Amino acid sequence: MGQIKKIIKNIIPNSAQKKLRIINSKYSKVKLNKTFDPIISELKSTKNQKRIILIGTAIYGNIGDHAISIAGTKFIKKEFPNVNLIEIPISLYEYKSDIINRNINQHDLIIINGGGYLGTLWETGQEISNSIIINNPNNRIIIFPQTMYYKEDSENLIKEHKKIIADHPNVSLIVRDKKSYDFVSEKEFEFKKVILTPDIVTYIDGNKYKNNKNKIIFVLRKDHEKVDYKKDIEELKSHFIELGYEEDDFEYTDSVVEGYYNLYNRDALVEEYLKMIGQASFVISDRLHGMILAAICGIPVIALDNVSNKVYGAYEWFSSFDYVLYFKDKNIYQKIDEINESKSSYNYDSSKFANKHQEIKKLVELEYNDLKI
Repeated sequence: MGQIKKIIKNIIPNSAQKKLRIINSKYSKVKLNKTFDPIISELKSTKNQKRIILIGTAIYGNIGDHAISIAGTKFIKKEFPNVNLIEIPISLYEYKSDIINRNINQHDLIIINGGGYLGTLWETGQEISNSIIINNPNNRIIIFPQTMYYKEDSENLIKEHKKIIADHPNVSLIVRDKKSYDFVSEKEFEFKKVILTPDIVTYIDGNKYKNNKNKIIFVLRKDHEKVDYKKDIEELKSHFIELGYEEDDFEYTDSVVEGYYNLYNRDALVEEYLKMIGQASFVISDRLHGMILAAICGIPVIALDNVSNKVYGAYEWFSSFDYVLYFKDKNIYQKIDEINESKSSYNYDSSKFANKHQEIKKLVELEYNDLKI
């Protein structure tokens, strides 16, 4: 198969190859969406019931976003075991938003999946959030833990997004970092309620995946959120070599893989990734969930920030965890040495965030209980 791909690559012009990739991508999405027909059937058959509709869960190959989707559904199912939850993956909403919106009633509580897409970093996520809010003007809506970030000179876009919120009386927002929380206040977004909690993935306990194999795992971005840490990475590598690690002990990865995943096969994807992370002595990451997934496994992790500062925003929640470090901390190398020398086994304690998880529960409970059939 590899040889066939090479031959095709050599004989077909780049422009044609690009068109073929687009066609294949569209075909794969359409084919995959057929597997979601039962969701549409359930949405229609339970239309007269009181429900929570979770919209926008991941289908692409971002493992961190799948962890968000898993944590969000786990949270709702555990905290509200008697509630009828229907999950709408993001591409299903993109392709069938008309059908979905027609089958949502006023007694449905809509929860928009968490992530880092509010603002200008990831336009598709913001557009889908806008669509859900605009097309469901009579529903109570909660946006699960988010980062909000706008690039410079985005005042017109901020104004547009503010109006969408102002025109809907029942949209509440959960933000996962103080910078976003302050931004919402500073720009005077008129959300019904705004609360500050850590990322929803902190609800997951990953201690069982810890299986140290003396590896240094680098989880590094390749997209437009990346900051140039090339020099810093080389310094870190040199320091670990001084501590006795060898070049073969370094492993490089990203938390993005090829292909489409969904609520039917995502658990295995995330579990395999957690097992890989669990083999590390240290994880170094500029991805928010590179840091968080290491932290919930009790693996020492060094966080590097990204362009929107969301990694640092998440690190602030973990700053009291001895094994979670921020690269720009004072005495960072001394802290690395202390962890390395201690050979301690760390355990993630999710109870440290229990009061914040309860704030999310109270908000969902308040909105859901006020719904009338």
